[in-house]
Amino acid sequence: MAQATARRADRPLRVLTLAPLPASVTGGIEEYAYGVVAGLRERGCELRVATSQIDTPPGQAAAGGDVALRTVRLLERPIPWSPTVLLRLLREVRRADLVHLHMPYPMVEAMGALLARIVGRPLVVTYQMDAILLPEPGAARPTRAARAIGRVYRSLSARWPLRAASVVVTSTRAYVGESILLPEFAEKVRIIYQGVSRERFREATPDRIARSRRERLGSRYAKLVTFVGRLVPYKGVDYLLEAIPQVRTPGVLFVIGGSGPQDPHLRALAARLGLTNVRFEGFVPSEELFGLFAASDLVVSPSVSELENTPISLLGARAVGTPVIGTSIGGTGETVPNDGHLGRIIAPRDSAGLARAIEEVLGRPRPPAAADRPRFWEDVADDYLDLFHEVLRENGPVPASRRSSGASAPERV
Repeated sequence: MAQATARRADRPLRVLTLAPLPASVTGGIEEYAYGVVAGLRERGCELRVATSQIDTPPGQAAAGGDVALRTVRLLERPIPWSPTVLLRLLREVRRADLVHLHMPYPMVEAMGALLARIVGRPLVVTYQMDAILLPEPGAARPTRAARAIGRVYRSLSARWPLRAASVVVTSTRAYVGESILLPEFAEKVRIIYQGVSRERFREATPDRIARSRRERLGSRYAKLVTFVGRLVPYKGVDYLLEAIPQVRTPGVLFVIGGSGPQDPHLRALAARLGLTNVRFEGFVPSEELFGLFAASDLVVSPSVSELENTPISLLGARAVGTPVIGTSIGGTGETVPNDGHLGRIIAPRDSAGLARAIEEVLGRPRPPAAADRPRFWEDVADDYLDLFHEVLRENGPVPASRRSSGASAPERV
């Protein structure tokens, strides 16, 4: 072991990241995982990402050094189906100094944790959210059968990596208490707050903001309220649509950006409600995202389930100075102000309360742009680098890497 650690000190830190879906998939977990991956690579670490085979032939490395694992979609989750998954994971774990697992990643998370234990590699888990199965469409709560499946999943797959981990990371203190599983492991939880993309932030140029606002509002509307996210039940877009007829502020256009299985249901609901001031835009390209946030008078994320920790859309909107509305689900209250000026936190599943909050925020002058520098994914990567070094330090010399200045250390619960 001493020889291994001595050799390790002469080369970059090697990290194996297990991420449920590849970087080509748009979602909060993916933005978090690959934002950290990019930041660690910039700091001299060698990163390999093992992820589900979605758009890459099996057995080949995907873009950016990802390793595609043979998986199938089952109950909206990528599940491994080939015995070669275990062999490929074993090879990748052996090459690494440390394994970084993003959960939930059903079955792969358990295999990765077991192999890390067998090979003797430290395991750091980032717990993104509880894996809760929801019926489609329109429902935000699991059925009895879904709850039973969830219990089986937690017993067979989720608890083992949390027990095996040296450290468990989540993005807010509140979620430690609200999660189904995290309270059992609170003594090993650290808090690393999320960031936003520096590149996307820079793309919110004055010209792009003005064009985004002009193309949507035209001469008919005066205010722009935006939701951006996957159209799935736990995002609570139903409640936003039901709130719109109750908003008395004149001249407001509501933009729904995103795609997902609830799209037909939500369009039908908007038609039943007779909404003429709602625009479904579908997928919003990443280069347009922060321009849309900055062009908006308000960004809303009415989440209704513990599947949501903190919506990244709200962090992006706050980074460009746009007021936001979120719900008390997860850790949104830790990262979103509740002053009625910069933002509001409301109860979930409350359309009337959401309508009142929209009127309140739109009724006040837009606050000036924040002077503080936003927290970027590079800052998050710095926090992880500190944490990885701490975990590895007991094994001897730590591999080479560099940390930028200005990031905060991971917080203990």
